[in-house]
Amino acid sequence: MGMFCSLILFPCMVLFASGVTGQQSIMDQQASQIIYNCSKGWSLPSILQTVLAVLTIILILAALWIFWRSYKRKQKDDFRLMEEGQPNEKIDHVQEENEPLQGEKKQLNEKIERLEGENKQQKETIGECCLLCGWLLVPRVPAGNGECSVSLGGACLPSSLKQRLLLASLSALGPPSPTVPSTGKPREKSWALANANAFPFFPVVLVCTEPLQGEKTEEKEKNAQLNEKIEFLKKQRHKVDVTLDPDTAHPRLEISDDGKSVKDTGTIRNVPKNEKRFDSHLYLLAKEGYTSGRHYWEVDVGKRSSWALGIACASVTRKGTLTLSPKNGFWVMGCTDGREYWAYTEPWTRLSVGGKLPKIGIFLDISSNQLSFYDVHKKEALYTFNVGDESSQKERFFPFFSTGPATAKPDEEPLKIVWVFDDE
Repeated sequence: MGMFCSLILFPCMVLFASGVTGQQSIMDQQASQIIYNCSKGWSLPSILQTVLAVLTIILILAALWIFWRSYKRKQKDDFRLMEEGQPNEKIDHVQEENEPLQGEKKQLNEKIERLEGENKQQKETIGECCLLCGWLLVPRVPAGNGECSVSLGGACLPSSLKQRLLLASLSALGPPSPTVPSTGKPREKSWALANANAFPFFPVVLVCTEPLQGEKTEEKEKNAQLNEKIEFLKKQRHKVDVTLDPDTAHPRLEISDDGKSVKDTGTIRNVPKNEKRFDSHLYLLAKEGYTSGRHYWEVDVGKRSSWALGIACASVTRKGTLTLSPKNGFWVMGCTDGREYWAYTEPWTRLSVGGKLPKIGIFLDISSNQLSFYDVHKKEALYTFNVGDESSQKERFFPFFSTGPATAKPDEEPLKIVWVFDDE
């Protein structure tokens, strides 16, 4: 390829040089030869000379075109290299100029961090001085009808000498009383950190620390109540469909057709005799029994003055006189005389309840060996039994119901099993 280009470029250079010296170029000679041949007529030699002249012209033009392309490509490469070099030089120049600025920025950040540390340390010292004297420092100032915030930072902060003056001044105030006797509200006192003439500090409000501790305790109690309500709602998710078993009901008890309510008729009804039926007390069980899992149900006791609810083992005695207690296979709570609520332990445990309990929630967690009773209205726990031991894990537990003592005056209001809860 190099040899071919040399053969082409060499005659081109000769032709170019001859044109510069004023001699007739080969192209002129070839063009004259073509014109002469055309005027004299065509013969074989003349045709060959014409073809040779045309080829020579084409080669010359091609050589010139190649030379032009090479020249333009070289110019373009030089321009690109120049452009690539300039940004790097500019970047280096800018970086050199920014080096002092970066150093100043670093020094400024270090100064800010140092000032913030001093500010924090002095704030803590002010608070400690106030707390030693029984006051809580509150950064706010009465201004007109409202209150405006006050910064604790900057030049307002006292030095170590001023801090000692602050501590001495606070000690002179003496310990505060927790509340204002006339209103019962936490006591507050507007006061300056130091003498306003000598040390022009901002005024603050000092609040007794004891009411603040009371507020924290009250907040904890609210959180505990909220958590208890959340736990109660979680237990409601384990609701089960409970249906009363007429084969276990005392003859005075009448169960509704749907098996969801029971009432005391006051008279002995003619019912079939069987081993499952309670014959001496107004008791009955549900059809469904449980050996594992978690189960929740609710009972509407209405305005009844006497009732008892809970669970019983499948093996409990059904005949004769019975005593409700865990030892006998009953885990029950109830109401007597419409005023007192009891957990039937040994001895009975009186429950502290404010007002009437219209609905009772019952949650049986067999895996945890626990039975819990809830005030549905307040979503609060009333009492929790530990149900049995390892030997009782094989037992089947049935929901237990009672309309009260057989000796009491019959109450026509029924006990109702709730299926649709209030929150639904």
